[in-house]
Amino acid sequence: MSRRHRKICGNAVAAGQGDFQEIPAQLSKENKRFQLKAVAKEAKYNRFANDFAWLTAARAALKVDNVSDPRPMLARTAEVNRFKLYSSDVGMLVAQYPAQTAMSALMGERSVNFGAVYENFVAQELAAAGVELYYYHHSKRGEVDFLMEKATGGILPIEVKSGKDYKLHTALNTLLGTSEFGISEAVVLTEANVSLQTRCGKRLTYLPLYMAGFVAAEGSSGESSVKLLNEIELPPIVWPE
Repeated sequence: MSRRHRKICGNAVAAGQGDFQEIPAQLSKENKRFQLKAVAKEAKYNRFANDFAWLTAARAALKVDNVSDPRPMLARTAEVNRFKLYSSDVGMLVAQYPAQTAMSALMGERSVNFGAVYENFVAQELAAAGVELYYYHHSKRGEVDFLMEKATGGILPIEVKSGKDYKLHTALNTLLGTSEFGISEAVVLTEANVSLQTRCGKRLTYLPLYMAGFVAAEGSSGESSVKLLNEIELPPIVWPE
């Protein structure tokens, strides 16, 4: 590699590290959309697009683009400059916290913003199953954490809740109640147990967070991480005599 190429790569890594280090602070906000002004004043997305592409290609971060239309073919209305950025591993996210905060998270203390941790975990599970990551935000309808294209067709909205008010989700109810979107069901991942309700005549399933992987397996790829691992063929080990 030439000196010029090493310099270019070094600059890309340095820029990507700056964006990566911003993830915990960005996710701790109520509005988790990534704010470029935290990286540089008057920053424009086009200037930093390659940095985010490098982070996702290196599997260091997960970029979740906003969509303006929650109907099939989500990529059709994806807004690449309006996005949330998660760590590719929830353990790495917690490791970036201050030591006391990280310890509090491991101990399950309620002083920690578990909303960010839980959302990161769900993003990680969806990505592991090969699901394209999107979320929905509308100035009047509100925000839903994730939208997933199901292998069987249609869109599955997924909301992640960390508190006791997990049954309060106005934006999710709005999506279910808007007939033009054609959404037939939704999932809320919480700390609570399995339960089933009906909202706007549609099925709403509450599942514990650890079942996120099962939800992800219903994604557009049709492949779960477990199934993919089972299909890997390893050559037999030949032991020396």
